[in-house]
Amino acid sequence: MKKTFIAIMTLSLVSCASIYRRPESIQDKMSRYRSKEIRTNIVPDYFAKDFSFRGRIPASAEDSLDYTNKNLYFLSLYKQYEHFSELYPSFKKNVKYCPRFHQELLTYRETKKTTTFVKKEKITENHDFLNVVSKGHSNVEEGIKKHMNRNFDEIIQLCEQGYSHNYYIYENLVTLSKEPGVILRNKKSYNILLKNPIFFNQKLLTTIGSERRIQSRGIASTTLDQDFIKEASHRVGAKWFSYYLSCFFIVSCF
Repeated sequence: MKKTFIAIMTLSLVSCASIYRRPESIQDKMSRYRSKEIRTNIVPDYFAKDFSFRGRIPASAEDSLDYTNKNLYFLSLYKQYEHFSELYPSFKKNVKYCPRFHQELLTYRETKKTTTFVKKEKITENHDFLNVVSKGHSNVEEGIKKHMNRNFDEIIQLCEQGYSHNYYIYENLVTLSKEPGVILRNKKSYNILLKNPIFFNQKLLTTIGSERRIQSRGIASTTLDQDFIKEASHRVGAKWFSYYLSCFFIVSCF
């Protein structure tokens, strides 16, 4: 009887030990994704050394955009590629077919555009960031051309397959943002976001270009351009992200 009891206790301890798992880190959780294909559009490896943001985020009366996370990610990436193409039209490639997001893309192309990007006359800020983009290339423009090509490759993958490695990372961020203390307004969270193309792209766009509002002409359209990256930031618990970039060079923001 005693031997039986000891055997049962031993098995119980072994069973408990076998099911114990070390708590997952944020990096471990982010690395889990369902896509098993070769990864496309790997962003340059950048790590911000400084982050200081004490400004207030203006209250917004806008409703949340009615898109699935997947549609929102695709439209964010596509719109950013269009903005890059405004800055470097000779690097642009055209998306001719997009069966997985046909209706979303059609609706977007029919919207009235409210903003455009123009090149900055002098790009002297964030030189460490641009050095990362141009690393391995003859100059910054060559680095941006390669970066645009990577984005285009992911857009085509999304159009044809309906998913990408980077989309699943974004989806994981949305899920993780519901846990307390994961995405905060600090340098660690900022660098986590910059590992994903839509957030990296937005930083690059605001580094090399300035967003300008297009003056309205003629009859107002009932379908207006929408701020996809702002909504994408909000869904990952980083409503501050877009505002931080927009006021990066204004001293009062910090």
